[in-house]
Amino acid sequence: MVLMDGFPSYQLASYDLSGKEKEIIFSASEQIVRPYRHSNGKDYLYVAGRHNKDIKLVDLINGNSKTIANASVSDRLPAFSPNGKAVAYISEATGSEQIWLYDVVTEKRLKLTNFDNQNHYFDLKFSPNGQALIALDINSIFYV
Repeated sequence: MVLMDGFPSYQLASYDLSGKEKEIIFSASEQIVRPYRHSNGKDYLYVAGRHNKDIKLVDLINGNSKTIANASVSDRLPAFSPNGKAVAYISEATGSEQIWLYDVVTEKRLKLTNFDNQNHYFDLKFSPNGQALIALDINSIFYV
């Protein structure tokens, strides 16, 4: 099991099923929030930073980390597509929260939405087939 090592955390820690044996498997220079495991078992997404939040992808086998999203404002709620080839996330890069898609292979970003509201999104998930996204705010569900 891989979790943040305390709060605020700058490390990911692996625990055995008893929760007693801990091994630090990754250390970052910025605060780590909400790690997400890739289905390949070796890659993790995490939100980095405290105020200007970025999204990073780390390969735990070799320790390499790369930035997925780093707007000068908050980037958050990363979600792997079911096939692992894309990452959806929420960004305020255009002034309001929008859904973006990052292609892991080509490293290109694409803005998917043009919401004209000032909603604050709490969750973002891919559909099981990877063809749609569901975004949840306090009063609504958006299908993209």
